[in-house]
Amino acid sequence: MQSTMEANVIPRLATRTWAVLPCQHERAFGAPLLYVFGEDGEPIETAVSPVDRLNETAPHAAELVGSFVERVDLSAMIAAVTEGIEPGLALALEAFITHKRLQPPHGEAVTVMDPTPGIWNAFRGTSPAFAVARTRNHIGVLVLHRSSNAARLEAAWIDPVTFRADAAAFVTQCAGIGHDELLAGLATEAPSLAVAGVELLTQDGRRALPNAVLGAMLTAIGDRLPQHHQLQARIDRLLDRIAAVEAPVSRDEYQRYATSLASIRQILAVIAERSAVDGVLALDRYANLPSWAAMLQSLVENVGAACSVVEGREIAPEVVLDAIASAAANGASAEAAQLATPAGRLVAGIACLAMHCADVSLVDSTIAGRFRVLAQLLGTSNWVLARPYDHGVLACVMAGW
Repeated sequence: MQSTMEANVIPRLATRTWAVLPCQHERAFGAPLLYVFGEDGEPIETAVSPVDRLNETAPHAAELVGSFVERVDLSAMIAAVTEGIEPGLALALEAFITHKRLQPPHGEAVTVMDPTPGIWNAFRGTSPAFAVARTRNHIGVLVLHRSSNAARLEAAWIDPVTFRADAAAFVTQCAGIGHDELLAGLATEAPSLAVAGVELLTQDGRRALPNAVLGAMLTAIGDRLPQHHQLQARIDRLLDRIAAVEAPVSRDEYQRYATSLASIRQILAVIAERSAVDGVLALDRYANLPSWAAMLQSLVENVGAACSVVEGREIAPEVVLDAIASAAANGASAEAAQLATPAGRLVAGIACLAMHCADVSLVDSTIAGRFRVLAQLLGTSNWVLARPYDHGVLACVMAGW
């Protein structure tokens, strides 16, 4: 048996951190795309989705849309065989090889091969291809199809005699193809990828994201499609599924909900920023300014509107204010709770909810409970980073604030 000391000196493979966020670019709006996190912690978008497509599958798609995942770092290997191509294309190749699998034809056994760049000599001409697997009769490749200002990376099984390993030719034919061109290549299928991504999220039992946010997301996708587009029926079915566990909501009401979320987000950002820069004590003074009184009134109106959409009834402003005050009091720090004025204590408590991690539950359907969830989702606390897809969905719902 291997000793503990021997086990500790075995070199560990370097890993990269990945997550899935919906694309906010108009070309591929809402499509769930793989992101990799750099050493500085900033997410870098790829043009690869975990949603299954022809000849390809993502075995861990549900895990990918749920939280951060660690995968072996293949970037050096990809860089070694793709030197000279655009970084966006290299990252897309890495994302695909890391997270997706090629589905073999006719159930043939698959052997993974060293990634090999080359050229596919098809009957319509040549295309750059990146070989990644083989069966007895086929080679599995990622083919780059390019057109005017757009490119598509697609999986295919081809006859081995039609593939020629040639790194230099591969680089030459990939010239000028980067992330923007790959996003443009996703444009035609982005709506279906977006709907599939939301559908995956509805199946995530661990999520702490209100169903109404998913409804607003689906509405935002549907609003970008023609009225009789084939996806509208699928969107309606998902909205019906949400309506089965929530009060039925029309698309107009979901638009109202999304608008309210955007306003709540802006107000929470102002409160959190002032608290972070000037400290909690300064909030006692800010909270009693007329401009802040108007801002709090707007917060009450927008929280009331969001909760009214979800609950299917209008809610009196004083009821909403009491609920916000209750949530703020329960989430306030000792310093916030000791401020001199009621307005100061209210604002400071809201700041605490927006800035600090707290346990939230979708089971609490009170207005105070709903506000706690929104304050955490839309605020600046690190809680949203534990569920990166949540933050991405909200950003898409609000079309990027």
